[in-house]
Amino acid sequence: MIDFVIIGAAKSGTTAARINLDRHPKIHVGHELHFFDLRWHQYEDKSEYFEMLPKGEGLKGEKSPSYISFLPAHERMRGLIPDVKLILFLRDPIDRAFSHWNHITNSRFAPLVPNTFEETITQAITGLEDIDKHYNVPEGSLFGTPIFQNVIYRGLYCDQIEHLLRFYPRQQLHIAITERVKANMKEEYDRIFRFLGLEAVQVDLGYHRNGRYESEISPKTQSVLRDFYLPHNERLFDLLGEDIPEWNTHSSITESLNGQETENS
Repeated sequence: MIDFVIIGAAKSGTTAARINLDRHPKIHVGHELHFFDLRWHQYEDKSEYFEMLPKGEGLKGEKSPSYISFLPAHERMRGLIPDVKLILFLRDPIDRAFSHWNHITNSRFAPLVPNTFEETITQAITGLEDIDKHYNVPEGSLFGTPIFQNVIYRGLYCDQIEHLLRFYPRQQLHIAITERVKANMKEEYDRIFRFLGLEAVQVDLGYHRNGRYESEISPKTQSVLRDFYLPHNERLFDLLGEDIPEWNTHSSITESLNGQETENS
């Protein structure tokens, strides 16, 4: 009844993935249903989830990029859709955090974060100590909690993947590195099509979102973030069985300093 879910990570190209995958003639993708986090307690009959999915012939899926970081969603998904295939996009966590902060400051949640990225980082690192208690906040207010708004927490990929693998076997999870997808779109999407059991076809994969940053990351803050994420990234590389050299160049930050961003939500 559902074939795949794009589970994250937020600000790592999931919007582009939804649109590009939906252009495949045998794929239909729903947009951010948030059934397993924001809406879970709204439905006594959990089978109503399947009514929210797109209609039509072929594979059906949805994209809710908070599923990977909202840990209770993993067990909920396992109970309702145990055989589903999961797609996870991972972006350099420093670039992801800066993109996330810019997104928040341009949204209705702007009052929840300090005025500067540097202050936000300091607050977010301190707030990690209390992150667990926010899993029990009523769903209607989840978007305003650190579970969704802590720009550091959302980049702790290894912790989140390890928790997910308690409920799903590794072979049901496809991990795509955002920087590689941008650099080699056809090759990376062909990998996703094969993961979904489809033959590669000619698909217009040119969708991307252009944006602008009105500030930049200071060298000091970049250094703080590199030091913070270093042990987490090393654990991730061990889990994946490979390094991700693209994350060492910080090319996306260079683009940001020039006032441009081409990455998606």
